[in-house]
Amino acid sequence: MIDKENWWYEEKQGLKLIKFHHFEKHPNFGYFVTTRISGKSTGNLSSLNLGFQDYDTIENVIENRKLISDSQNIPFNSFVFLRQTHSNNIKIVNESDKAKGLLLKATAIQDTDGYILTQRDICPVVMTADCVPVILFDPIKNIAGIFHAGWRGTLKLIAQKGLNIMKNEFDSNTSDVLVSIGPSNGPCCYEVGPEVIDEVKKVFPNNINELITNKNNKFYLNLWAANKVQLLQEGIIENNIIICNACTFHNPEIFFSYRYSRGITGRMGSGIYFRS
Repeated sequence: MIDKENWWYEEKQGLKLIKFHHFEKHPNFGYFVTTRISGKSTGNLSSLNLGFQDYDTIENVIENRKLISDSQNIPFNSFVFLRQTHSNNIKIVNESDKAKGLLLKATAIQDTDGYILTQRDICPVVMTADCVPVILFDPIKNIAGIFHAGWRGTLKLIAQKGLNIMKNEFDSNTSDVLVSIGPSNGPCCYEVGPEVIDEVKKVFPNNINELITNKNNKFYLNLWAANKVQLLQEGIIENNIIICNACTFHNPEIFFSYRYSRGITGRMGSGIYFRS
């Protein structure tokens, strides 16, 4: 069942974005989670492709990124992009990172899949097309994090690692942190092989029945629950976690899905920033 009390779609300047109830209570905290709706790209990448893919033009991607900038009132040069590699490497972004990866893939921050944000006027972005965007926000310390978590990043505990950076380096109290887990390939259809199941058993030995479902001898991983579990293990309050339980594979008209499109697809973007 889709949970529309804690998250919903919002139409803004032609864009269809995902909103989370608990973040909306804090007007100083800005965020966006995009869908594929609106934008300049065509074909399998229509329309709001935010990633520099081989099947799209640089000009289309830049125009699409400008649409986000305009709709959210974010200065265009405040965006920061990564060269994501399914790692658990996390960057604490600062002023010197602004505009990295904005106009060219080669200038992106390399081999990194998450950020910690402590400053205004910077908007770090992760891109997904079946993987999970995870957002953490501490409204007391005004610290936030955003992470790209596919099965590799999830099993490398990237969200948990990000939370521990917030706690250990910036003195966040775990009980204050709000979490939003964005759309991804859902537990209904994220089929995985035995090598992934073996890793799940190693990382989450007490949660295997919650995280893996067997349907007719095919096995499916619940990425949403795996990210939730690792944050609960560190003391996040369960009521402070919202899961956008919309499956990218089952909603290809709304989301890009790498698996649904067999690799030829665009990228959605999720970003965080502090409003001045």
